[in-house]
Amino acid sequence: MNPLHSHEKRGIIMDYETLYQQYLANEKTMKDLATACMKLQKNIAKEMNAGSLKAAIVDLATLQDTSKRLEDTAQLVKEQLSAFPAQEYFAQGDYAEQMIAACKENNVDVIGEYPVYEMFPYKVRLDSDNQDVYLDKKKYSCVRPKAFIEMVKTNRDKLNSVNFKAQPFLNELADAYDMLILKNKMKQPDADLQLADIYKMMVPMARFRKEYDMQTYAFDLARLYAEQATTTSSGRSFAFGPDRDSKKKIRILDSNGTERYLTTISFSTKG
Repeated sequence: MNPLHSHEKRGIIMDYETLYQQYLANEKTMKDLATACMKLQKNIAKEMNAGSLKAAIVDLATLQDTSKRLEDTAQLVKEQLSAFPAQEYFAQGDYAEQMIAACKENNVDVIGEYPVYEMFPYKVRLDSDNQDVYLDKKKYSCVRPKAFIEMVKTNRDKLNSVNFKAQPFLNELADAYDMLILKNKMKQPDADLQLADIYKMMVPMARFRKEYDMQTYAFDLARLYAEQATTTSSGRSFAFGPDRDSKKKIRILDSNGTERYLTTISFSTKG
């Protein structure tokens, strides 16, 4: 079954939040009954210790009745959960549509089309066959879009709160930039070079790109973009250059959350 695009009309719209509300309606009942069972068990223990056999028998009967009510409620909830069509929820596009809506509610940037999205600086992929969601390379079994996006927001905010050491990163960029100048035998030392090519110089081995992937690189560039007054340790300034190659543009969000595209960078010594 091919997933439908969000603009296509479907007869039945599935929503995990509806299922969740059904669960919440029974959650308190289960909690109260479980608490009552625990209280009765403690009473029975005290009564047996004190030799109050008649009271223990009465409480045991009450415990049986309460346990049965708890079992019946749990069975009802189990049936409700089992009846939810999780595979169709993913495959027919309802999960994706509600995920995007949750992004808007939580101010999480999102672009892309089913089943792959970018939520800067993350890549997100939906696996409808297994009802899993991948955040970069990590798999989450999450059938609730709202909860997943709240987690994405929390992770993003943690990343943003980490102190960014702009100068060491800039020094690494400059070193890779210089190596690329030498490799290409360029005569112009302050030429505009592709940021995508510089990334390959910084992380030449493909296996290491799993640890420092292009998304992480883009996130570092975004933070550097917000500190353009920074210079290298040797006093060289830098400037992001014009968009010459649309295929090699690197998408970032600036400090205001505005979408930007970076393509080239140049380094020069201040006169």
